[in-house]
Amino acid sequence: MNYEINKKYFYLFKIIAFTYVLLLLFTYNNNKSYANASFIDLFFKVGSIEYTSQNESKTLDLAPFVYYGTSLVPFRAILEELGYSVQWDNKTKTISALNENNTIILRINSIYAEVNGEDRILSVAPKIVSGRTVVPLRFVAECSGASVSWDQDNKTIHITQYGKFDTGKVVYYEKTNSKNTIYAYDGDKISTITLENKDIQNWYTYKGQVFLTVSEESRESKGLYLLKDNDLQLLLENFEMKDSFEYNDNLVILGYDRVKQYDMLCRFDGKAFYIVKDNFFVGKRFIFKDKLVISKYDNNRKYAVVVIDKTSWEPIVLRDAFIINNYIVDKNYVYITGNGQEGTKNFIVVYDGNSISASSFKVVMENASVNVDINNIVMFEGKLFINIDGILYVVENNNPMRVVFQDIGAKVQYTVKFMKVFKNKLYVGVTFNTSYYDDDYSSISKPNFMIENKGGVIEVLNNLETSDLAVVKANKYVTVNLGKYRKFIQKLEPVEMKVEGNNLLVWGQDSDSLDQVLYTYNGATINKMLDIVRVNNTLSFGDNTFIDVRDRDRLSATLRNTIIMQKGSAISNLIVGFETEKWADLDGSLIFTGYQSSGQRNKVYSFKSELLEQLGNYDVDYWQKLDDSLFIGGLNKESRSYQLYKFKDGNKSFLKDNIIINTIIKVKNPYYIIDAFDKNSDSSSPSSRVLLIYDDELGEFYKMKSGVQVWDMLYVQ
Repeated sequence: MNYEINKKYFYLFKIIAFTYVLLLLFTYNNNKSYANASFIDLFFKVGSIEYTSQNESKTLDLAPFVYYGTSLVPFRAILEELGYSVQWDNKTKTISALNENNTIILRINSIYAEVNGEDRILSVAPKIVSGRTVVPLRFVAECSGASVSWDQDNKTIHITQYGKFDTGKVVYYEKTNSKNTIYAYDGDKISTITLENKDIQNWYTYKGQVFLTVSEESRESKGLYLLKDNDLQLLLENFEMKDSFEYNDNLVILGYDRVKQYDMLCRFDGKAFYIVKDNFFVGKRFIFKDKLVISKYDNNRKYAVVVIDKTSWEPIVLRDAFIINNYIVDKNYVYITGNGQEGTKNFIVVYDGNSISASSFKVVMENASVNVDINNIVMFEGKLFINIDGILYVVENNNPMRVVFQDIGAKVQYTVKFMKVFKNKLYVGVTFNTSYYDDDYSSISKPNFMIENKGGVIEVLNNLETSDLAVVKANKYVTVNLGKYRKFIQKLEPVEMKVEGNNLLVWGQDSDSLDQVLYTYNGATINKMLDIVRVNNTLSFGDNTFIDVRDRDRLSATLRNTIIMQKGSAISNLIVGFETEKWADLDGSLIFTGYQSSGQRNKVYSFKSELLEQLGNYDVDYWQKLDDSLFIGGLNKESRSYQLYKFKDGNKSFLKDNIIINTIIKVKNPYYIIDAFDKNSDSSSPSSRVLLIYDDELGEFYKMKSGVQVWDMLYVQ
């Protein structure tokens, strides 16, 4: 077919087209669902009106066909899939297409086209067939930077394009009924690894590498693999990772050898993989003062507690034939409960972390009661205090001594419920049950002149002084002298005690009035609040302490939820009748969500210097703090749409409508990767699962892939 081109009309056509471009620019920027079509994955089949776009099935109004060796497709479908906004001028039979990077102008029956102001010649001109305008598929795709591949056997055309974003490397794993696939996006392209009859059990990333436990369904075997150069490299056969953590600039991997049938301790330093110890089962473990302490077991049926420090990976025995049951860490010590490999003895150990020698792992009490609460062990004034079955003991040189308090006319042994060290003083919560002793530690009745103990809190002062040790009927006693303690709170049956920020909190029931009360103490001022039925949660930052409570409204004689705020010594209600579900400290602002009974709806509030309602009728179903930002997703019940918001620096930003969030991960600034369900009305599916890139600087979303069933995502730093 020959085409005659009238140059005069062609240049007139270019002027007219410029007007369309201006109109398109406005239309494009105001009607887009996503920022652009940077990521393209299209499958067309010659002779079929069915095609797929990022795994979503769609329909053409005219099937693609081949004309003189060139595939032609309906213009609007292909151009819009490539991210263009399209205008058709019926009078001049002109197609004008615009996206953020390109302008393409085509004319029916003309082999001359214009791309970004430059003239181009087509192999086949656009045509009108059966009332439908078709254009050369390869030309418009390659003008857009996409790659086109042709499958001669199946007569299919595959068009791909990957957005360029400096996200760093991101890997995600897709599980479907037909196959499992690993995808890796490096900011330039997406690579895939198809796992035939294989599945990922777990994976971890460290120093730019990804470790995976891969199971093979056919062989019922597992192996440890390294994801390298977009391929799986086998490290250990018949091995599965059980856990991993970072220590000493290494990734420590705990795993199981399925052939030898024992656990192994391994490490990866970023370059090489090492087996530290085989036949090494790990129980309780902790890192303290740069030392890794492990309660271990082996197939020789030997237990031990070992330590590894930063000078060597060789485990050193702290105590043989010992098992850690529980532990709690404070600033200076680790308190440990455990038992021996033989017998029924229970031990209490204090580990100071100062060395790798056994002297740092000090048994302070043998044959301890099995009822020792690890949270009721404290170190105060260089002495270990333990609550065992309600009796307060101080332990020195493996000698547990019962602690009694010298009062006027008698020595008093209180029944203890709680202990906390706060501002260099020991606070002991006690019940009304009390025993009295004379100077010889013989049991006596309460002296008549003494006020009956009705529970409360005892404050033991620093510079603690005690009397000489006394032994009576095999029990050892030590007495806290008068003047070295005071009855800090009286007539209280304590329910709980905790240190929160700069405050000591104690709540319970008043023994006389039976009121339920909460005390707060900042070291200078004590506050008492009535009708506090329960403390649900606490949070502190700066000079503020927030206390989420269940309290009683005496006016209506009903229960409600309230957030109480203490700033310095001042205390007040922040919000009343609010059942808090989630809250977060965000750079000095409190962001919280929950149900407000007065409006009978869920809301989101913020507080920095004043209480502000941020979202008035909003059901939160996603809440994730990432660095200095908080992402909140949920249903806006006023508009009946799912929305995503971000809070940062105390400010709220609306990000996107009609989106249900599954997962958000932070990658290289300013980007986030989001796994979500797209509820947009222009989506071909009413609820299509999508993988998105979010640019936090531009506030734009870019669709990476649709129809993906993400199992997990990792940012490979």
